[in-house]
Amino acid sequence: MKPERQPDEARSVQKLYELLPQASSFHRQLEQKGKETEQAAKKKKSTEPLKIWSWNVAGLRACVKKGGHQLIRESNADIVSLQETKCAEFPNEINALDEYQYKKLLVSKQNKGGYAGVALLSKEKPVRVDVGIGDADFDEQARYIQAEYPNFFFVVVYVTNAGQKLVNLQKRARKPVVIGGDMNVAHQEIDLRNPDTNRNKTAGFTDQERDAFTRLLDAGFVDVWRARNPGTTGAYTYWSYIGNRFSNNIGWRLDYFVVSQRVKRSIFLSAVEWEQTLRKNERKFIAIKLRSVFIQSDGRRSRIVISNSAWPSLHEDQGEFVHIGTFDHPYPSTKVLWIPDTKSAYPDLLATTGDYLRIWRLGGHSGASLEIRLDNNRSSEYCAPLTSADWNEVDVTLIGTSSIDTTCTIWQIETGQAVANTEHAIGGNVKTQLIAHDKEVFDIEFSKLSSGRDIFASAGADGSIRMFDLRHMEYSTIVFEEPCKKPLLRLAWNKQDHNYLATFAQNSNEIYILDIRIPSMPVSVLKNHTGSVNGIAWAPHSTCHLVTAAEDCQALIWDVHQIPRSVDDPILAYAASGEINQVQWSSALSDWISICYDKTLELLRV
Repeated sequence: MKPERQPDEARSVQKLYELLPQASSFHRQLEQKGKETEQAAKKKKSTEPLKIWSWNVAGLRACVKKGGHQLIRESNADIVSLQETKCAEFPNEINALDEYQYKKLLVSKQNKGGYAGVALLSKEKPVRVDVGIGDADFDEQARYIQAEYPNFFFVVVYVTNAGQKLVNLQKRARKPVVIGGDMNVAHQEIDLRNPDTNRNKTAGFTDQERDAFTRLLDAGFVDVWRARNPGTTGAYTYWSYIGNRFSNNIGWRLDYFVVSQRVKRSIFLSAVEWEQTLRKNERKFIAIKLRSVFIQSDGRRSRIVISNSAWPSLHEDQGEFVHIGTFDHPYPSTKVLWIPDTKSAYPDLLATTGDYLRIWRLGGHSGASLEIRLDNNRSSEYCAPLTSADWNEVDVTLIGTSSIDTTCTIWQIETGQAVANTEHAIGGNVKTQLIAHDKEVFDIEFSKLSSGRDIFASAGADGSIRMFDLRHMEYSTIVFEEPCKKPLLRLAWNKQDHNYLATFAQNSNEIYILDIRIPSMPVSVLKNHTGSVNGIAWAPHSTCHLVTAAEDCQALIWDVHQIPRSVDDPILAYAASGEINQVQWSSALSDWISICYDKTLELLRV
C-alpha cells in the first residue's frame, strides 16, 4: 500500500526509472509478438466502444476471495490492468475468465511473488507484449507491461515518482498511447483531502513527484479524469488503513488513465467506480471508454478498397472512380503496392504488409483473393510486424520488407507462367535477410542505381539511412544520420537522378534532401511545413520536383534544381480538409498526385 514507502524500495525504484527509457522503447525485440488468431473471444462490432479498466487490487488472491473476479467479468471491460497483484500465478478464478483471450502476469521475484506485480487481461490478443526493462536486477520488481494493439499501445504501470521517465513513451510511439495504472502521485491539491499536512512530507505529494507528473503531461499526454472533471473534489482512489480514513473520505487520487493528446477526443466516459463488498481493499477501480473511431473497426482488421478510375486526362469533361471490390485485411496494413509490371507479363497482383507480407490476385467476388502469406520466421508462433515494403521495378520477382525486429528481408516471388490461371500459382522464398539497423526499421525502397536491381536503402529508429547492395551483403553504407538521433520514418529515391533521396524524422516538419555522393550531410533542408511530415514522393518524370504532405493539412510541391543553394518556398501548395497521412505521385500519369486524409482519398492535378 502507498503512499508509505520503504527506503530500500525507493532506492531500487529510483534506479529502475533511470533505466526505464530503455524499457519503454516500443521498438525493441519483444518477449511476445502478435499473431493473427482466427478464434476471437468476442468479435467487437465497429460501433461498440472500447472499455479499459484499471485496478490496484492490493493482493489478487485476497481480491478474488472477496469476489473481485466477478466484478471483472461484470465490468465487460475489453482490457483490464491490475496492479500490486502480489502472487506467483493467477488464481483459478482469474484463469476461468475465458472471455479474456490473453492473460499476462508479471511476477515479482522478491518474496516469491508476494511483492508488487502487475497483470494484463485482454479480450483481444495484443500484436506484441513487452515486460520489464530487460535488466535482471530490476525486472524482479514487476511493475511494467507494455502491449501493442493494431491502433494503439496500452501500458500497465505500478510505479513511484509519478512515472517521470514515461515521457519517453510519447516521443517513441508510432500510435496513440494509453497508460493505465497506479502512478502513486496526487498531482493537484484537489487530488487529496489534506494537501497542507502532506506537502513535501509524504511520498506521493512532494514537489519533485508532482513536477515529474507535470512533465509527463507536457510531453503530449492528458490526465483523463482531471481533463473531464477539472474542479471535482473528493474523487479519491486510495485511503490509508489508519483511522476511519475511508468512512471520512480522507483519501488520495493515485490511480490514473493518461493518454496521448490525439486520443482525448475519443474518450466519452471516465469513471471512478466502487463495489461495496470490496470496501476493505481501500482501493477503487477506474474505467474509461473510447469511441470506436479510435479503435477503428474491430481493432483487428482493416479494409482495402480497389477502384478503377476514368482519368480526366482521358475524359476531359469528367472523371469518376469505379468500385471494383473491397476485401478484409488482417490487422491494419502498413503498405499497399501494385506490381510494377508495365508490360503486363504477370497477373494483376497486390502486395500488403502488416503482420505478414501478403500477395493478392485481383479478381473474384470480393475484388481480390489471397495468393500467399509469406512468413520468414516459421519456427516461431509469433511474427514481428512489418512497417513497409517496396516492389523492385526492374525485377518484379523481388519484394523487400522492413520490420520492427531491426531486419530487412528481400523475397524472391515466383509467379508462375499461366497469367490467366485461376489456381494459386505464386510462391515465395527468402532471398536474403539482414539486420539492417540497431533499432526498428521503418522503411525500405529500391534504387535504380547501378544495375537498377540490386541497391536498396532503409530508414530506421536509430536515426540513420543505410544503403545495401544485394551483390555485396557483407557490408552497408551509412548515407545519413539524423543530428539528434530522431527516428527516420520514410525515405524516397529520386526517380530520375538516382544519387538523390529524401527523408524525414519523427514529429518533424523538415525534409532532408540527401546526395549519396556526399554522405552524412543533407544538401538541402525543406522547412515550409508547420506540422509533422507524413509523406514524400518524387516526380516520376523530373529530376528536381517532389511533393511532401504533413499534419498541417498541406501538400507542397518543391523545385530543388538550385541545390545546394537553399530552397525556401514550395512552388505549389494545396490545402486539404484534414491532416494528410500519405501522398503518392502517379508513375503512369505524371500529371496526377493522390493524397489521403481522415477517410478521404483525393486526386490532385498538377
